[in-house]
Amino acid sequence: MTVSKVLSLARRAKSIFESSETTEKRAFLNYLIQNPVINEKKLYFAIASPYNLVLELASNPIGLTVSSSELSDSLPCKAFLT
Repeated sequence: MTVSKVLSLARRAKSIFESSETTEKRAFLNYLIQNPVINEKKLYFAIASPYNLVLELASNPIGLTVSSSELSDSLPCKAFLT
């Protein structure tokens, strides 16, 4: 997969998800996330590679080092529980 395709998908992820049917949403989430865990009604997950790098760069635009596991561990996601 090219960098251009990764960035394009990352930019359009929300609109792709919102415009998809339930089965497509499930497939899209299975493609983008890994190791989902529910703990006390909160969903925790890791972003699949290479999208984890896009998230990491977006969160640290000046290049500060944070591992993707530290970042994803700190992001509860409640929106996908509905």
